[in-house]
Amino acid sequence: MDVFSGGLGCGLDERINTMKRYIALLRGINVGGKNKLAMSELKARFEKLGFTDVSTHLNSGNVIFSTDIDDTEHLAHKIKIMIEKNFELDQNIRF
Repeated sequence: MDVFSGGLGCGLDERINTMKRYIALLRGINVGGKNKLAMSELKARFEKLGFTDVSTHLNSGNVIFSTDIDDTEHLAHKIKIMIEKNFELDQNIRF
């Protein structure tokens, strides 16, 4: 029996099918000693926003994550506010 489509009644199969994978591109992070950001802290903040499967790429500020949110403008705004609040950086988020 396929557990993801076996009708478990918990909505898991629908949630799995609606998750989207994104890469948030933050500019100018950890370049030339400016805009220093610990990737572990950035990852933790993305997880706190409710994103799943979060990982960072090298020390670049690029973050890979999953969410069921389709609206990229909403996502960008949510991430921008989090970065301003927690890291005091002004970022225009790109996907």
